[in-house]
Order: sequence, then C-alpha cells, then structure tokens
Amino acid sequence: MGSGEVLKAAKVYRELMKTVKKHIGKEEHKTHFRDFVKSEFRKNGDGLEPSVIQQKIKLASDYTYLLSSVHNHQDLLFTYNIAVDRSDEMKKVLGKSAASVGLQLPEGTKDDYGLEWFEAQVIFYRIKLLTSTMEYLHDFKWWLF
Repeated sequence: MGSGEVLKAAKVYRELMKTVKKHIGKEEHKTHFRDFVKSEFRKNGDGLEPSVIQQKIKLASDYTYLLSSVHNHQDLLFTYNIAVDRSDEMKKVLGKSAASVGLQLPEGTKDDYGLEWFEAQVIFYRIKLLTSTMEYLHDFKWWLF
C-alpha cells in the first residue's frame, strides 16, 4: 500500500471509530463491535491485491455512512413522533424535564415501580404541555407586538 492509500485507510478508520462510538456506544457490553473493527483494520494487507484493499476501505466508508444515516433517520422519526422504540431517549428526556422543576425520577423500570413510574409519566406530560403552551404564548406575544 502506498502512502496515499494508508492515509485514506487511516481517515476511514478514524471516521468509522467516531461513528461507532457516537451511534453504537462505548459501554462495556458493546465493545465487541469496536474490537472487530480494530482487528479488521490492523490485519496486514501485504498479501492482498490493491483492488481488494480498496474494496475493504470502501466497505468501511459505506458502513460509516449507513450507520450515520440510520441514526439520523431514527432521530427524524422520533422528532416527528412516528413509532420508533426510543425508550432510553425518552427516559433521558423525562429525567431532564423532571430535574428542571426539582424532581427526580425513580431508578428502575415501570414494572419495578408501577404507580411511581406512572406518576412520573404524568408529571413529564404536564411539563411538556406547560412548556409547549409557554412557547406558543411567547410566539403569539412576539407577533402581537
């Protein structure tokens, strides 16, 4: 491999690792994917033809693009309230909303807490309704004056 190909491979590797870290995560139970990517890029390509090496680099680049695109698509679906399982994101949003008014969500799942979880959901939706009403009134006031 020439120096230009090495630089291109390093750039693709760096971008793929950033994307994996951002979209898949860096938790302990998700390290097997990062380890696989590292091992594939560290393999010595001396015995391979240049076209095979370029195909592998293109595959890694395409996978980076796919991973980013799928994540962005899921974000758009979530933004427009189209059914996507985003319970983790909703829990974060719920926690931030509750913290903004001085409340704290119980740790655990809905099945662990039952009524407390339901009350937290009610509080979240009340906060969400209040926030959207305030934004609407702010926009309306802006147009009045």
